[in-house]
Amino acid sequence: QKIEYLEDSLKTQVKNLELEFFDAHQKVQVDFQTKINFFSHEFDLKTQEMHNQMMKCFSSIKNLETFVNEKEKEFLKGIQEADERCKYMYRELCNVEEQRDELVESDLEKKLAIVELSEKANTFEEELEHCRTKCKKYEITLNTMQETIKALSERLVGSEIEVERLSKVESNLETQKMVLEEKSQLLLSDINALRESMDRMEKDIIYNVTALKEHLVSKAEHFKVEASRHLGILNDKINEKQSTIDVLLSENSCYKNECDRKDQ
Repeated sequence: QKIEYLEDSLKTQVKNLELEFFDAHQKVQVDFQTKINFFSHEFDLKTQEMHNQMMKCFSSIKNLETFVNEKEKEFLKGIQEADERCKYMYRELCNVEEQRDELVESDLEKKLAIVELSEKANTFEEELEHCRTKCKKYEITLNTMQETIKALSERLVGSEIEVERLSKVESNLETQKMVLEEKSQLLLSDINALRESMDRMEKDIIYNVTALKEHLVSKAEHFKVEASRHLGILNDKINEKQSTIDVLLSENSCYKNECDRKDQ
């Protein structure tokens, strides 16, 4: 009964170990899958965010470059037109000055024409100065746009650096994913090894229990035989002692009877 109780107890412990191992295995698999899904989701979100930022940045830069190019063409065209007008005004001014000089040398009757031509020359000079001012503004605006283009170029370089950084982040996430997969494989290998070890342990326990049972049964049989033999020897000794006691009692009775007869 003790052997059967021990065997049942060992089987119960083995079953409990199997249940605990199964629960631990399920928990490890769920935790690992949760981590894999989390890292995969984070990786997809970062990749999509990086892609959207890159596309938005490239689109903004492209639109701004188009706008800058159009404005630059307009400014260059305005500067060219202003330059042509300045040249025209300068030629007209030269002509007016020549005509004025001719009128000065002519008679006094043409003084009114000289005054009108002088006013016209002054007007041309004002328009020329206005054109020069406008050209100066165009040059300043063009310089500003060139600085803007330069800043955008630097920003584009910064975007490329950010893309490179995000690529490194992506690479790091891939590496972490590979490390987790390797850890998962190692963990599964450990679990399989543990299961095999438990199977071997269970077989060893069953074998040891069976061997112990056989040994105890054999030993019990041996003790039973020895006890029976010793019991027979003891019974023989008891019978021998009993015979001796009976003889002594008989002799004592005879001696007592003889003593009683002598007393009579």
